[in-house]
Amino acid sequence: MAPPPLTPNRIQGANMPELKLCTSSRLHPKIKRLKRKLGADGVLGLYNLWCFCIEYRKDGKLTDMEPLDIAEAADYAGCHEGFVHTLCNLRLLDANGGVFTVHGWNKYNLGKPKRQRSSKASPSADASESLGGKYTPVAEVVSYYKTVHPTRGKNIKPGSSDWKRIRRALKDGNTVSDLQKAILGNQLCPWHQNVPAGHSIEYIFRNQSKIEGFIERATDPSRYDSKQEQVGHHRGSKEFGDGNQAAGF
Repeated sequence: MAPPPLTPNRIQGANMPELKLCTSSRLHPKIKRLKRKLGADGVLGLYNLWCFCIEYRKDGKLTDMEPLDIAEAADYAGCHEGFVHTLCNLRLLDANGGVFTVHGWNKYNLGKPKRQRSSKASPSADASESLGGKYTPVAEVVSYYKTVHPTRGKNIKPGSSDWKRIRRALKDGNTVSDLQKAILGNQLCPWHQNVPAGHSIEYIFRNQSKIEGFIERATDPSRYDSKQEQVGHHRGSKEFGDGNQAAGF
């Protein structure tokens, strides 16, 4: 049987599932590290895995899939265990309860989740801050920040720029635990210990790349020796194209 003609709709992929991909993702530190570790085939494998999820694992959960299955789904011809191990180390895959899940899938490709109404559920990130002392995610992050940086933290009030920056980071899909780890990772970085302004909320949560970099440091501090600088290389680097960040302090 001859294949159907290529009508304009078919050429444009009408009714085909779509992958939401930020154009700046190619510049993300995680993608750069993936390319260094596994080459262009590793990056292509990740892209193929995302496409596979759009078609067959719409929730981003790779249920009942072992590393070999994941590598085959990604059309990655190299070592399947090394491929999955690298994705997990870079937090491009999460491994929870024996199930691999694409990191950040809910934020970018699952759509906006429906809110579950429950008396026990915690308020969302944009919940009112005037709850009479009740829990809010922003307040919990602020409380943790104050334990790490008590002097600087005492000036963070509801409605302040720092408060809004934390709320925005939560709305971007980070959890309270993620932001606490970012604060800790920033505090552990020797470079920032010598540059107090580098411990500010504005700097820690400047963008998602910063947040992810600090989380990585807090999650696996053994990967960083005492002389190694934080992701982005504050003196500037060709790799990240970020210039001399120290000049901003």
